[in-house]
Amino acid sequence: MSLQTRLSALITAIKGDFDGLDTRLTALEGAGGSAKAYASFFLDTGGITGIAGTAVTLNIDQTAINSDTGVFSIASNEITIDRAGDYRISADAYINNSSTSRTEYSIWLELDGVEVNGTRSAVYQRGYDSGQSSSINTILSVTAGQTLRMRIQRTDGGSTAGYQDNDGTRITLQEL
Repeated sequence: MSLQTRLSALITAIKGDFDGLDTRLTALEGAGGSAKAYASFFLDTGGITGIAGTAVTLNIDQTAINSDTGVFSIASNEITIDRAGDYRISADAYINNSSTSRTEYSIWLELDGVEVNGTRSAVYQRGYDSGQSSSINTILSVTAGQTLRMRIQRTDGGSTAGYQDNDGTRITLQEL
């Protein structure tokens, strides 16, 4: 067999391998192999002040990254998720206090206005300018169109001087 015949056979075999790979990739994409969506939102400036005994929604006003605006959107401090599925959620809030009173704040996630079980976290502050972070990590099953928000409430202590620090609140969502 000549060198030219062998090279021709090799090229044909390689081309066949690539054609088969392309067919397999197309089949995977059609079977849910498309990219998973992710997004991260945060507070830039203008956090809430005067946190008291009534639950309020933490401010989130900026988008750090959003891989698919058809899946995630933010308005009025709430994130709408427009694709059903399971999502990994990671959230943090940095809360400060401009009073000398010892105070505790609870922070949690709500989905369509209902507290998500297992997401309650807390911040305890011993006194003036004693900022603390609180973290929440969970996996949620979501139906298309549901809204997610972060809530806070003073649960112990006398200070009403608690406030949400600028650049200290974030929430990241990742489709699984």
